[in-house]
Amino acid sequence: MDAPILEDAGKTTFLSHLSLNHPNNESGPAMKKTMLNCTLLDRVALAGLAFVLSLTLTLTGCGSGETIPRAVVSGTVTFDGEPVNEGVIMFIPVVGVKGAPVQLNIVNGKYDSATDAGDKRGVVIGMNEVRIMATRPSGKKVKSPDNEMIDEIVQYIPAKYNEKTELQQEIKSGKHEHNFDLKK
Repeated sequence: MDAPILEDAGKTTFLSHLSLNHPNNESGPAMKKTMLNCTLLDRVALAGLAFVLSLTLTLTGCGSGETIPRAVVSGTVTFDGEPVNEGVIMFIPVVGVKGAPVQLNIVNGKYDSATDAGDKRGVVIGMNEVRIMATRPSGKKVKSPDNEMIDEIVQYIPAKYNEKTELQQEIKSGKHEHNFDLKK
């Protein structure tokens, strides 16, 4: 059912009816009238307020305002002696080290927190768990949800370097290179 619209002195009023089916309501469904009274100026002011609030949160950030010490980290990632063509490397602060994880792109076997397209914050200083993931075609074809035959893509880096990582790296302040030579 469409809500009736009334126009009154430059204001557009929307009237809607909401059926309430409450188990304790012995008289059957009750009808509740709701009225929204908004002028175009009200909507513009509300949108402006939302913009200012989001800009303030973006500029100030969330939290206590304390800065997390970070470092610039770069390096190479190889698997069985060959550069990892495409993938990601994550640095996840261990329990007791404050800060958020950082995910960096691996391109042609290299990563660099100073130039990463997705995250230029740097890596949190302290002990970090390291997870490395990369995928490639398996050589097999599989059916897509659209019933098309496509290349099967598989994670080829063993779990001991990602889901069940055994890698940890101490990150110190400044700019450092950390290389990872992964084996099957």
